[in-house]
Amino acid sequence: MTASESSGSVCLLEAGPSDVGDDNILRLNRWLGLLGSGHDWDYPVEPQEKGNSFLRHARAKARVDPRYFTDPYDIDIMTRGLLLARKITARPALALWAGAELAPGPDVHSNDELAAYIRETHNTVYHPACTVPMGAPDAPDAPLDPRLRVKGVTGLRVADGSAMPHLTAVNPCITTMMIGEKCADMIKRGHP
Repeated sequence: MTASESSGSVCLLEAGPSDVGDDNILRLNRWLGLLGSGHDWDYPVEPQEKGNSFLRHARAKARVDPRYFTDPYDIDIMTRGLLLARKITARPALALWAGAELAPGPDVHSNDELAAYIRETHNTVYHPACTVPMGAPDAPDAPLDPRLRVKGVTGLRVADGSAMPHLTAVNPCITTMMIGEKCADMIKRGHP
């Protein structure tokens, strides 16, 4: 049985900190060439380099520069993730389910070839977050305090995924909902 014939899908995900990355921002898309089959084989990592967005004036469209792969660590960690995924799928327990590697393909061996595949197929998973992170009251890089209040602005809180200091290693939906619940609870309890 090949992976495309199986009724389940296998996700190669780390459940916590590891030697190949621990947060979910960039993911390899189409691992094993299963695009369109209903299966995703992903290995989440968090890039070292963060993107930027710029506004020239109030009516301007934002200019977004994701800065993909501008830090050599990012391509290295994703290459290592691919190599680890190959190692895992070669184990007897998964080999029957995985079948033959479809993409990038068994003939792709060099780090340069793997890096080219990663650059072509990477995906952000469309979970923009962490743009207005909360932190300690004296943290210079945290626009929000621990109660989700915007520092220096009275009566304004941010209660969505942008408040996370770091993206979680799972889909951020439930975490984002809990941020909203916690904010509502703080407001109901009369916390300033």
